[in-house]
Amino acid sequence: MSFHEKSNAVMLGIMALVAGLYVVLVAGQLRGVPADAVGEVRYVTTLAFAMGVFVVLAVAAHILIAALAARTDGDVDDVADERDHLIGLRGERRGGFVLHVGVLAALGLALKGGEPFWIAHALLAGLVLAEMVKATSKLIDYRRGV
Repeated sequence: MSFHEKSNAVMLGIMALVAGLYVVLVAGQLRGVPADAVGEVRYVTTLAFAMGVFVVLAVAAHILIAALAARTDGDVDDVADERDHLIGLRGERRGGFVLHVGVLAALGLALKGGEPFWIAHALLAGLVLAEMVKATSKLIDYRRGV
């Protein structure tokens, strides 16, 4: 596995873990009360906490990947070649489709008079799902070849 492939796999796992953590925390706050009763500050704090966990895990994972690669190979090969660029472009295209659907869903919620909480979370879900589709697509392309 190349450095880029390992990095992509780790980031996909971290995204899934942190998104799951965020959903569990927000669902706990929503238990038995409407979304507007909880308060905006708690959601923003929960989101900031989730982003902080994401950054810390991503940095630690990349340090570990680079250290292990340098230990076994003697050097970290992080130079992207033509195949990496093509796989990245294909992943971006596939993730972009999902992002567009998420944005359209959020716009539909806004036009129907939905609560800002649900509109914001529809946008967030679209973004996270798009990134996960992109990472999954890249992993599949790395394994199958392009």
